Amino acid sequence: AREVKADGQMFLGQPLDGLPQVQKALEQCRSALAQDGRVLLRYSGTEPKIRLLVEARSKAAVTHWAEVIAAAIRQELT
Repeated sequence: AREVKADGQMFLGQPLDGLPQVQKALEQCRSALAQDGRVLLRYSGTEPKIRLLVEARSKAAVTHWAEVIAAAIRQELT
């Protein structure tokens, strides 16, 4: 799992499904992984973080999609 840290104030009023670049990255990931993996993205309930879980058959795919999604999150929230 990969954590994207940011100031908690940035998260106020920013539902993840309302971030178009993040949603685009998630859709691309889900399409590419299809039945061979999964992705889960949510806010932490206890810390000012977004938790990202990517599972796939290869470590390279996990790393690639985690980096793509994390970059989209950073772009939208900074």
